[in-house]
Amino acid sequence: PQLLLSDNNAASNLWTFRNISNTLYIATSTALATSTTAALTINSNGAATFGNNLTVNGLSTLAGGFVAQASSTIVGALTATGQFIGGSGTVSAPAYSFSGRLGTGMWSPAVNMIAFSNNGTESARFNATGQLGIGTTTPFWALTVASSTGPQLALVDTTTSSNAWTFRSISNTFYIATSSALSTSTVAA
Repeated sequence: PQLLLSDNNAASNLWTFRNISNTLYIATSTALATSTTAALTINSNGAATFGNNLTVNGLSTLAGGFVAQASSTIVGALTATGQFIGGSGTVSAPAYSFSGRLGTGMWSPAVNMIAFSNNGTESARFNATGQLGIGTTTPFWALTVASSTGPQLALVDTTTSSNAWTFRSISNTFYIATSSALSTSTVAA
């Protein structure tokens, strides 16, 4: 390191500062060894990389790039004046998920596609041409709703005692029926 900060306590780690190829590295180290994992790296363009955890309390505004190598916690609001770019994620671990519900959120299964997962199962997808599929990964029209176990569409009023009008397509046959919330009619109206 080129600069070392100490609190004069032998049990404490030291903060080190080092410049290598126009990149500033800030890390912790012991008196005998320098850490190879930087806590903070700032390149010559001003982009900051946090090598472990980042916690931000209060309002934060990001006007440039931000890369978190591990986990980051933001308590309060985060405002990005540019793009917010994350990983693609997977159906069971969406890139954008919720605390305590890591299998629920938004992810990208392929280039120019957005998908939504609920409890680790894909529930909806926009394909590369903007078509929305619910219950299918291959929508063919502006809206494609698929279900092999029940109606694809139900029209209901706000009365719980009223039956719903349901629409279903099975083996090239179109069914319109009335159904309760607990059972689907197998006889078309």
